[in-house]
Amino acid sequence: MKKVIRTLTELENFAGFVGKKINPGEILCLYGNLGSGKTTFTNYLVKKLGFKDKVQSPTFVIARRYHKSDGKIKVINHIDLYRITNTSDINDLSLEEYFEDKEAVTIIEWPEMAEEKLKNYAYKKVYFVYLNESSRGIEYED
Repeated sequence: MKKVIRTLTELENFAGFVGKKINPGEILCLYGNLGSGKTTFTNYLVKKLGFKDKVQSPTFVIARRYHKSDGKIKVINHIDLYRITNTSDINDLSLEEYFEDKEAVTIIEWPEMAEEKLKNYAYKKVYFVYLNESSRGIEYED
């Protein structure tokens, strides 16, 4: 599915669409340049899934975990690999623990460095493209 997003409301609606398609134990990889909307999308997705937490970019801490006690999805792992520059850093992160968490949805920003590890898992992809100040191109692969 491809679409052009022109407003934050459209991005929020798209997050709701993805939220209806995602289940515990699944991985969602977000691709795109800086400023293309990955973290904003994640914030909307977390809200659409019923979490009250305000999403903060995990760029400096690498991973954040959000919890709630009700609903089909009770845990979200939010991972940002922007600062990871080599495979030894990836190995130190023990990403498999996140990938194998059947109770959680795992969202990964900048997943390119983890693709070698991801090849052993099924995952969904969202591509974000900065078109201009007010528009983003988005492609969702289920």
